[in-house]
Amino acid sequence: MLDDSFTYGGLILGLTALALWIRLALRALPSVETMIARYQDERIVTESPSHGGMGRLAACATAMAVTFSAIGYALPG
Repeated sequence: MLDDSFTYGGLILGLTALALWIRLALRALPSVETMIARYQDERIVTESPSHGGMGRLAACATAMAVTFSAIGYALPG
């Protein structure tokens, strides 16, 4: 029972981490309007958006998912 909770908990954390990484990747890509504005006026300087602690949260969720899955698979069922 304990091994199942760690295994499935790691799976859920892994899916959460995957969703966070996908969200970070999508936010990193510029929008079409931004690309058109950059093409039309090269003087526009846009700063990269700050994602705050989202990257750190995604990395921690990934590490926890790997740890929980490893514990779940190591425990005898």
